[in-house]
Amino acid sequence: MKKLLALALVAALAFSFAACTITQMPSDPGASQNGQNNRPDKPISLPKEDIQTAVDKMSGAFSNAILAIEGGDTEKLNWPTSSFPSGFPAYPEGDVIYAESFLGDDIMVFVENTSKATYDAYLKTLEGAGWIFAEPEDGYDFAYKGSLMLTLVYEDEYGSGIYIYDMGIDLEELYTPAEWPQDLPVAIPVYPDGEVYFADVDGDMVAIGIDNTSKASFDAYMQDIISLGWVFDEAVGDLTLEVEGGEWIMFLDFDESDNSVNIGLFFMEAYDYDVDILDFTGWGNDEFSQRLPPPDFALWTESLTEATFTALFKDVTVPMIKDYAEKVAAAGFAQDAKVTEETEKTYIYTASDSEGYNVILRLYDDGTMYLTMSKFR
Repeated sequence: MKKLLALALVAALAFSFAACTITQMPSDPGASQNGQNNRPDKPISLPKEDIQTAVDKMSGAFSNAILAIEGGDTEKLNWPTSSFPSGFPAYPEGDVIYAESFLGDDIMVFVENTSKATYDAYLKTLEGAGWIFAEPEDGYDFAYKGSLMLTLVYEDEYGSGIYIYDMGIDLEELYTPAEWPQDLPVAIPVYPDGEVYFADVDGDMVAIGIDNTSKASFDAYMQDIISLGWVFDEAVGDLTLEVEGGEWIMFLDFDESDNSVNIGLFFMEAYDYDVDILDFTGWGNDEFSQRLPPPDFALWTESLTEATFTALFKDVTVPMIKDYAEKVAAAGFAQDAKVTEETEKTYIYTASDSEGYNVILRLYDDGTMYLTMSKFR
């Protein structure tokens, strides 16, 4: 049972730095390709949910602006200086015809009657103001400064779109070039290829992110770990290594969308989570399941302890688990909510509530849904 409790913590650690490369961004149908503009070659990875939010907002506002232009329903606006960070350069040419704020802090501006030469010069001005650019992809330009992410796009017929999005984390610190940690608390092999884009060692907790690798390398690395005595638990997807005084728990995840790997390590002392196994007498009859809406699909098997509730369900589909995840969020589990995986057959949702209870919903490709809920005391 303690392994199930550990999974919640290790999975949260590993999921927190899941990322994708910018090359995964969807293309805007009207956007033209941008050149390098002599910008520094500093390819980076950005969290999926944040980069997707930026592109979705940009695409939506871009479409609204184009409809307004084509319908002749536009008016000239002043550059919204007060909405941008202090010192952010105004666009030097054209007419501001669209400005919209998202969530109170983010801002989208659309500029008509400008040129590609002006757009390229503006990118260089931003560089001079300290913005760090990633490589452009699919018509979008991306830059970051502190906790702010900047998305820009130029379209030959309509003009320029500018969107600033506060990600709430210091991107300059996050994307400082990383190396494989030298002083790990437990000996594991160095990952064989790719580039380390994130590495953090905090006592007995380790998080490492690898970019530009392959599934073959990941599988080989997994076998290397197992050959050192780690035991893989297919039911929960973690590896454990029994040592004196407790066990190490490792979470390895390969993201096929961008060929990246996330590694999470955590040590659990044997005496930390001695808990009694309890009888499950029905949904809603214990401190855990009473906080969750009963699923519309049949419970297959479950386990209950003082620290963790775990349940398995068969024949679940992605639409079914997504619908249930919405109900779980509505029941109060919306803090730090993340969808860290979604394919045609798999899905992962993690979240917590205001009282410190954590929930993980995971759908495997065989239709088995795994639910675990715990509270760290």
